[in-house]
Amino acid sequence: MHPFRKAVESDDLEAVAAVGDLMHFDDDGKIDDFTGMVRPLSAAQALGEAMGAQFEQIAREAAEQ
Repeated sequence: MHPFRKAVESDDLEAVAAVGDLMHFDDDGKIDDFTGMVRPLSAAQALGEAMGAQFEQIAREAAEQ
């Protein structure tokens, strides 16, 4: 388990990343599947909004690779 804290918008986000069942690496050693847990709910919602705002850019960058 790898706990971490981050500020998203005005909320403090507390999350846990677990290597193993919740994280998978491709043949190049890059993460290709990840499941994380976030709390509190307000931070999870802020994280979702922040990620959604960047989705088009992320999709463009992924298509270029």
